[in-house]
Parts: sequence; structure tokens; C-alpha cells
Amino acid sequence: MRTHISDYLVYKTETEHGQEPTGSATPLYIVVDGEIEVNENLKVEPAIGGVVRYYSIVEPSASATILVVPSVKPFIQSARRSAGDLTSYTLEGGTSDFGIKLFGAFIDELSLDAKVGEALRATMRFIAMGAQTTIGATQAGPTEAPIDWSNGVATIAGSNYQLASLRASLRNNVKLEADFSDRGAGKRRWRNLFGLGQESVEATLEIYLPYGAGLTADTIAAIAAQVAFGSALTLSLSNLLISRRRVPVKGGDDLWVMTVELVGQPGSLNIT
Repeated sequence: MRTHISDYLVYKTETEHGQEPTGSATPLYIVVDGEIEVNENLKVEPAIGGVVRYYSIVEPSASATILVVPSVKPFIQSARRSAGDLTSYTLEGGTSDFGIKLFGAFIDELSLDAKVGEALRATMRFIAMGAQTTIGATQAGPTEAPIDWSNGVATIAGSNYQLASLRASLRNNVKLEADFSDRGAGKRRWRNLFGLGQESVEATLEIYLPYGAGLTADTIAAIAAQVAFGSALTLSLSNLLISRRRVPVKGGDDLWVMTVELVGQPGSLNIT
């Protein structure tokens, strides 16, 4: 029986979408949860006398949740598009004797979770053009500690609202499709066309001090939110509009916390 002790997740930055570059792969740290999935996209259609089964376009994907270390910041930053393009990766994961390699893997969704008392977490969802099995590999343990949460300093709408947690979410709306071109044996069901839909940004704050500005007003001004972890990483959100506020009303002696949900616009999320 296998355990997860020998699992690995590594990547190479592609210079051409869907093409694995030469050189060695870089381990992704510190992975605490993740999955690689290959949807073979089996079609089943009823027909006279029975059913017909056939395979459509293969749809590989992956997810990973990491404790953020300083060296992984460029990888997280690559979830932001630049000049109308988005970085793609050759992503490989599995265990010591079996792995799956994804080609043309894009970060379609990124969530950053900053919570008092816990390591900064990043959760990524990848979608990819194609996939192959590999013989597996191994990965050394992490040598860096997660970014120190206790260095975090938050500013909400220019003030201190005693932030308990912040979740910032980015969706790239990556579009992958296939056409009738010859991609060669073993790749004919791969997707080879890449495009980007509209970027969307959302945020959720949990604060100990109430934020009532603009409540039920005719118009509500946009605000900014930021958490700076010293020189290691700063998470900034701008042009946020409040979409919902939730205030608990209940018995018990839990600390009172207001939840504020906000929606940004393309370019609202910045990671430095």
C-alpha cells in the first residue's frame, strides 16, 4: 500500500503554451493538499439497438493548496495576466513510481487566505491542454518556513478595523479549445487553442470592528484593503465595492465578528 510520504509536485515554466521546456523541474512548496484529474470526457449516446460510446476532448486539471514561503511568490504572481497573456506550466505530480504530467497548465483560479494565527495559504486551480503518465519522481522536503503571519499588518479603507481574516480570490476565466489540426499521435484529443475571458476579483473580510460606512446609502464608495507581511509579501486589493455585510445575532460568548463581502474589477488584486 502507498502513503503520501513520497508524493511530489513540480513545475517548469513554458515559453510556448503546451510545450515542455528543457531543463529540470522546480518543486512547488509547501503543498498541504492537492489533486490531479484527467477527465477523459467519455460520451455515451443512446442509439437504436443500444448505446454508442466514444471519447471527446480530454480535459486535464489540477488543484493545490500551499503554505506560502517567500520563494514561491513569483509563482503566485504569475496568476496575474500580463500584456493579454498568462503564464503556462508543465506541471507534474504523483508518487515515487507513478505520476501525471500536465502540459499547458494555466492558473485559472487563485485564492489567498490570510488568517490570524495561521500560515498564509494559496489555493490554485489549474486547467491544462493535455496530459501524459510518467514514471514518477521524488521531492525533497521544504527548507523555508511559511511567511510569518505575526508580521501581518492590515489596513481596511484607510483604517484599522481589527482584521481577523481576509480571503482574496482571482478568476482568469481561461478558455481552452481544440480544432481540426494535426497534433500528432498521443495528442490528438488535446486542446491546443488558448484564450482569456474577463478577469474577476472578489474578497471576504472578517473584522472585529463594525464597518457601517455607506450602509443602505444611495451610493457606496469603493474601498481598498491590504495586508503586508513585512518585506516578504504584500496582498493589496483596490476598487472594491461592498456586495454584502453579515452580522451575527446569537447566544453564547463568542467574539463578535462582521463579515464583509466585496467585488473588485480586473486588476484589483496586486501581489508584491
